[in-house]
Amino acid sequence: MTPSKPGVNLVGFVGGEQGQGPSVRLGLGEVVRRLERGLEHAGVPVVTVPYLPSSGGAPSFRPADAVHSVNLICLNADYFEGFLADAGSDFFTGRTSIGFWFWETSRFRLARRAPLAFLDEIWVASSYVREAIAAE
Repeated sequence: MTPSKPGVNLVGFVGGEQGQGPSVRLGLGEVVRRLERGLEHAGVPVVTVPYLPSSGGAPSFRPADAVHSVNLICLNADYFEGFLADAGSDFFTGRTSIGFWFWETSRFRLARRAPLAFLDEIWVASSYVREAIAAE
């Protein structure tokens, strides 16, 4: 089903403040909450779509909650391949998808680059991250 509702599906570690994983999830959870407040303040329709990677069981993710035409995925690149496996390629069909990365690394390396084909844009939080990605 191709989404027709303008707005943003904000995907990420929404529950990160509850201590559900490493500290990176705490920071990225805060990013999702702040983006949600900012989008709402700007009058942009937004729905948060919580994601927690599967660890032997089912992932915490419900693609049906994503009803808008834009995906803003606040998961660092190292989580993205797992997210793609959990979400499925249909999640990206008919949508503009943006990865928003805070991955502070001097060398940007992914085991496989195929998941990047599902993103239309990559946003970064610092020039440091931009330079690491641009060097590839």
